[in-house]
Amino acid sequence: MSTAIAETRLNRALELLGSSIDPEIEESYSAIEARILAQPLENVELAERRLREIQKLVVTLKKPWSSHLYFVT
Repeated sequence: MSTAIAETRLNRALELLGSSIDPEIEESYSAIEARILAQPLENVELAERRLREIQKLVVTLKKPWSSHLYFVT
């Protein structure tokens, strides 16, 4: 693959990533390709942890007249 095509693809992958690469990932992986692949996986893991935490904090109270979410404090 030509260098120009490879660079275009890497730039597009970084654009799709949409954010900077975590410093820990930068330290863990020397190749930019590996960093680009590792960051979305890390983002998914963080999102799953946040979702579990939110699920612990939020209780859905089902009343006949309401389907609102209530936060437990």
